[in-house]
Amino acid sequence: MQDQRALKGRRKPTLAIVVIALLALSLGFPVLGGSASVAHPVPLSGLGHAGALTAPVTIQPKRSVTPSPSPGKLVVYDDYGGAEMTTEDPAVAYDTISVEPILNVYETLVAYNGSGSNGLGPHAFVPVLATCVPGTVQCHEDYGSYLLANNTSGVPTYWTFVIDPAARFYDPSTGHSWGVYPTDVMFSMAREMAWSESYGVGTTAGWLIAQALLPNGSVTWDGGLHAPYNTTPANILGSMLVNDSSYCPTLAMSEAHGCITFVVNGGGGPWPQFLQLIGDEYMAVVPCAYFSANGANVTGWDAPFNGTSADSSCLLPDGQTTTDNSAWTTYLNGLSPTSWDAYEEELPSLYPAPHPAVQFHMVGSGPYYGTMDPNGSPPGYSLSANPAYNQPSGCNAT
Repeated sequence: MQDQRALKGRRKPTLAIVVIALLALSLGFPVLGGSASVAHPVPLSGLGHAGALTAPVTIQPKRSVTPSPSPGKLVVYDDYGGAEMTTEDPAVAYDTISVEPILNVYETLVAYNGSGSNGLGPHAFVPVLATCVPGTVQCHEDYGSYLLANNTSGVPTYWTFVIDPAARFYDPSTGHSWGVYPTDVMFSMAREMAWSESYGVGTTAGWLIAQALLPNGSVTWDGGLHAPYNTTPANILGSMLVNDSSYCPTLAMSEAHGCITFVVNGGGGPWPQFLQLIGDEYMAVVPCAYFSANGANVTGWDAPFNGTSADSSCLLPDGQTTTDNSAWTTYLNGLSPTSWDAYEEELPSLYPAPHPAVQFHMVGSGPYYGTMDPNGSPPGYSLSANPAYNQPSGCNAT
């Protein structure tokens, strides 16, 4: 399938960016987007129906910069010739304007860091929220497993990501921070897939992973809502395993924050390029409990807090911390295949803000937190150093 971003004219405006940069470069944080120290998205071709992948390439200033009066802060004013920032909700955003803050505030499990010499295999990626990239020597050294298991036909199908215990979400409105867990990943990807096609495939980025994780749907069932991908709740939730002892190493449970395993056999598979899809910048992980407490929950997933407030981790929809039990199987089997229909149809009826509280309010785990001003004259945003940010643990390895 062709990447639909290229087909949406309004999503590819000509950029003219005026930046007021008040950045303390000594902090060492890369800033992604249109700014003084920028990682410009570089499209990679030749990925076929999987779509293009953008790789960050850091461009450093060529001369010294006067010390900033506001260390760690970047204020960006964007003039896009009439286009506008759509949303900072990663499950809805799919345009070059909105992605700039997302790149800096939210994080993905892995990120592309390849070159022509190492192609697009596992070693072309680096861990971000994951402690290592499935299929790499680093995973084997850390856990005695490559975290990539085959199905009965010998096809790589079970991709396991161990969640970095150093990663923390930060809520700038309260100053609280808390750890990232596999439930946050499942919640984030469930939102991505639920909205992958209800407003047309390619309106959001969810189709990137929906094609790899879900069975094909039928245009003749349920008004065609679940086609081309079968986005019924049991299919979406059943495509992911949390802390499953068959795939999650014991050390990951005791020393890290557990595991998320993706069952990658969408449409019958195989999907050897899955890292390119899950590492796309729009596959950002959002905080499950925070989003749910602010009206951005998934139907039936009340995301019970694993703490005392929305600034905490959350449990699975059945109130557990693992899918590796009969209770989870019973939960999935009890889901009506149409129980998420109204939720999925929120996107076309309320686009671009099906969940207004998180449209421009960002709570992420990246090196910056953002303050958005989409209606300013000119519109823009500011990025400030996230005091809870820790460098990914996996990046300390060779």
